[in-house]
Amino acid sequence: MSLFESILNADMISLITKVSVLLACFWFGKKALGGYRKKLNFLIRFIGSIVIGVFCYVTGIIISKSIPLPYVAEFIGAGISTVIVFVVLRLVSPVEDLDTRFVMRSEYDKLRDKFNKLRQRVAKIEKSLSDKGLESKPLSDKEVSRFVNNVLKTRGYSFGNVLTKKLSGNVFDLLVLSGKKKFDVAINAFSGDLIDFGRHSSGAAEAVKIFFEEIVHNKNYVIALILFFGFLYFVAMIYVPSDYGRIMIQVGSTQGFDCPTSSELESLFSQGISSRYDLMPSQSRDATIEQVLGTSVNRNVYGYDYAGDRYVVVETGLGTCSINLNQSTNCGCAFKL
Repeated sequence: MSLFESILNADMISLITKVSVLLACFWFGKKALGGYRKKLNFLIRFIGSIVIGVFCYVTGIIISKSIPLPYVAEFIGAGISTVIVFVVLRLVSPVEDLDTRFVMRSEYDKLRDKFNKLRQRVAKIEKSLSDKGLESKPLSDKEVSRFVNNVLKTRGYSFGNVLTKKLSGNVFDLLVLSGKKKFDVAINAFSGDLIDFGRHSSGAAEAVKIFFEEIVHNKNYVIALILFFGFLYFVAMIYVPSDYGRIMIQVGSTQGFDCPTSSELESLFSQGISSRYDLMPSQSRDATIEQVLGTSVNRNVYGYDYAGDRYVVVETGLGTCSINLNQSTNCGCAFKL
């Protein structure tokens, strides 16, 4: 096989691998996004599937480190992430009274034309009824109060009182008091069908307060937040080496296992690829390390032998650093948050 054919085959394998990963991300993302109850148009669902899929795939790779099943550990890890995201999206997207979804401009124009035609027909019917003395009347105050309290009850709020009522066309715009909370409610003035419902706010500060109150009021939101951030914490604890116990931020150069960081050296040791030993005090070694890092050594941690080179992991003012002693190279430092 010629050199050109070897390079071509390597490029093809790399391309196939990338495409496979992308398809896997899309598949996991599509399954996870299935937890969102509301309808989404194709473009938003497609982009959302890729973004969520990448999240599930990456977290799945991290989770796979704790799954002792070769070849399928990453798939199982991504599956676990997908299930978590599916449940979170299902919890934060309850079925509402109104069926809402995003539409394309062309579909919106068609709906608007149909609505205008329907409005013209309704106007003719109303005129005909008016001419015959059969004009319909808006709901009474008692009927409005009954419809409003049905809406409050379905959302878990107590009995309310209508403070103000304004008729705009066929719509009643209402300000409702339930306990200490105020709500803006819009209903059809003749049928009582709900058009809009939300907390009443008079400023930005109150709007923020209402936002968090609504989250706390909705048990599904609370469960979803606990589940999601608990999952992120679980993933972080797997990702962060147990020696550190806290989130590590990597600074400095790292070139994979060609110049392994402290966490990569620990991973190699746990896989039995490298050997580790305790470091005895050495002034000459510390002087070499301080020359490479440009800072003093606070504590020697471990020494490693890997791929014919000798590495040390030390704690310094820069954080926890790994150094290739044979090449006098800094393989990267990490500091604790």
